[in-house]
Amino acid sequence: MKNKFNKISEIPNYQKYFEWDQFNWSTAISFFEKHSNIKLSEACVLELGSRSGKLGLLFNLCGANTILSDVKNNLDESIKQRLKVDDDLDFSIIDATNIDEEKKYDIIVLKSVLGALETKENQKKCIEQVYLNLKKGGEFWIMENLKASIFHRILRYLFIPWSNSWRYIEKEELKILLEKFHTKKIKSKGGLSLLGKTEKQKNLLSKVDDKLNIYIKNSYWHTVVFALAKK
Repeated sequence: MKNKFNKISEIPNYQKYFEWDQFNWSTAISFFEKHSNIKLSEACVLELGSRSGKLGLLFNLCGANTILSDVKNNLDESIKQRLKVDDDLDFSIIDATNIDEEKKYDIIVLKSVLGALETKENQKKCIEQVYLNLKKGGEFWIMENLKASIFHRILRYLFIPWSNSWRYIEKEELKILLEKFHTKKIKSKGGLSLLGKTEKQKNLLSKVDDKLNIYIKNSYWHTVVFALAKK
């Protein structure tokens, strides 16, 4: 089932493939496309922590041989059905801290996975495993939640129950974790979208954030980070 988009930003409503805070997170695509040298139609892509599988499907829609993965199968039913008919889309049970795979990948991508690993040691293991399983010249695409300000940490503590077991990273810490990679591009953003209770509110606040981020350069106010690291 080959598709016919040259890049993700050409897919109609590609923002909808992001499960929450769609406007905020989906801006990562323009960042990756600006800095990537890999043609997706010729790429082998592994997504770690796929959850529903919708984000990983974007790569498949551009012709990439795409492997979705997670510690258990929570794929959306539509993705499960597509797996049955698309030879270029697969799913594997993979622990992000122990990627025991024989093949090497052109791109390994993850979104909101490092924090779920709970400890700095596990985060370090994950990034080491990614490095080992990328081809030479391969790219690591990262979308992660930042530790942000004390204001944001209090809000998470009060209103996001699972955040207490989440290990949020700092932008400077991520740079150190990626030190083995040949080149790194990192961008942080966000701030107010965390206050949104509905997707509509989050998207509106994300647009406000984009205006404010022109003036607020301090990453301690930002809530998300995008990084592309090349092996």
